[in-house]
Amino acid sequence: MSSLTQTLKTLLIGSALSMLSFHSLSAQAGDANLNNQAALKGISEIYTLYDVRKANPNVMLSYLKGIESNYNNLLKEKVKPHLRIIFISSAVQFITTKPADNIEMEYGDTLKGIANQIARLKDIGVKMEAARPRRPISMWTTIPCSQASCRCAPGFYR
Repeated sequence: MSSLTQTLKTLLIGSALSMLSFHSLSAQAGDANLNNQAALKGISEIYTLYDVRKANPNVMLSYLKGIESNYNNLLKEKVKPHLRIIFISSAVQFITTKPADNIEMEYGDTLKGIANQIARLKDIGVKMEAARPRRPISMWTTIPCSQASCRCAPGFYR
């Protein structure tokens, strides 16, 4: 099998397993005998991209916690995870260091939880970017967040 074929197989299986295991986290948490050994046979690394465009910060926080659980589950299966999160659209307003007053007032505790979870994900090596549409969706770009006008958390792209 060529290295390109193996890479494509790894990406496809990795993405599918990441999504499947993410959606079944609660089921797996209750049964230590469940595993993905047969599905992961021959897979040593997984590359996964999470497209986060949640409009509700409570849902977003749960989703971010699920990504950390997925990371830990992959490690238990002896698969090296390479995870990347892209925050898009309305989700970006929940990762800024200076949220709008109405967002801060309504979701202050949740925003702190999101900031803590992002720090945890960063500590385990999850790469993150943030993008806001400035053009039609097909032309989205990410630019470094080092501009003086940027209010995203340090280390992000937008």
